[in-house]
Amino acid sequence: MLSAAELADMRAVQTLTFDQVATVTRRVLTPDGTGGQTASNTTSSLPCRVAPASGMQRMMLGAQYAESQVWKVTFAAGADVRMTDRIAVAGHSLEVVAVLGAESRETARVTLGVERI
Repeated sequence: MLSAAELADMRAVQTLTFDQVATVTRRVLTPDGTGGQTASNTTSSLPCRVAPASGMQRMMLGAQYAESQVWKVTFAAGADVRMTDRIAVAGHSLEVVAVLGAESRETARVTLGVERI
């Protein structure tokens, strides 16, 4: 079993590989006081790294994204990135379609994003 110190060291090594900064945009619905909701967007800037998704990761997504460009965007462990968030990074505009490894011993938060035109 990993100690807390070993896990912290592994997470620190991951952050050394982050050579990009992503703008993560999330749509937020707020009650408008009359029974409806008002939509707005929140944004945050997070360090990350970007790479094309592997064949296995693409297979996990299934046929729905077979013709789409899929990117793997890796953030620090515990980063608040969710499905349907939008990520702008390295000239790409992505919609998050999967968040991998969200567990207690994660060393990085890995997301899969589909290029949106």
